[in-house]
Amino acid sequence: PRQLFYDSSEEKIYWYNQGTEEIKRTDMSGATSETIGTFAGKTIFDMAPDFENRKIYYTNWTDDTIERIDMAPNSDSTKETLISSLNNPFSIELDTRTQKMYWVEFNNRDIYRADMTLSATPELLYDESITIYGLAIDPDTNALYWMRNNNFMAGTLDGRKDPEVIGGNFGSAWFIFFEPLFRRIYNGTKGSVTSGIRYRNLKGETTSQELVDATVVDCWLVF
Repeated sequence: PRQLFYDSSEEKIYWYNQGTEEIKRTDMSGATSETIGTFAGKTIFDMAPDFENRKIYYTNWTDDTIERIDMAPNSDSTKETLISSLNNPFSIELDTRTQKMYWVEFNNRDIYRADMTLSATPELLYDESITIYGLAIDPDTNALYWMRNNNFMAGTLDGRKDPEVIGGNFGSAWFIFFEPLFRRIYNGTKGSVTSGIRYRNLKGETTSQELVDATVVDCWLVF
């Protein structure tokens, strides 16, 4: 599995199975699984759920598109392409309150946003000189976070604030996760020296804490 999320309303776990090129789901027992959609010959790098409208948004690296699909079994016929002609879309996040989606274009080293609608117009928020990996948003504080090579970066959801470094020496965190209650960003890291699971506090004392040490190699995702 490459990406996964939990749907508390139906008590289902969703994930993208890279081996079979499918989005799948199962109940908490893991006894049975169902196929949401199939993506033969495609690389799906990230997914973001819209629970209210029962949609899954995802980045299609192969076709350079952002697409969505119904959050139900056998939903191939519901696939929709929202934006095309991108440059290796990577991470994606949704702000369902404002109906905005945010994503990273890996090759361009850019962060964009657009409406969560068909034929939406991308708006460039940040243009970096170094490769961008993970992305997270905090709509309550208008904050946008991302991992740039070895540094945690912070900006705003409208792109008006200059980016700032809020932490460093984190290794290559491919994906990051924002936890709103304690205001922490969790990340897995990859690399022979820095592999593990960590979090960083965003309120009070802005410290970092390692949860799992470097015996874990290439931790892809924390949620």
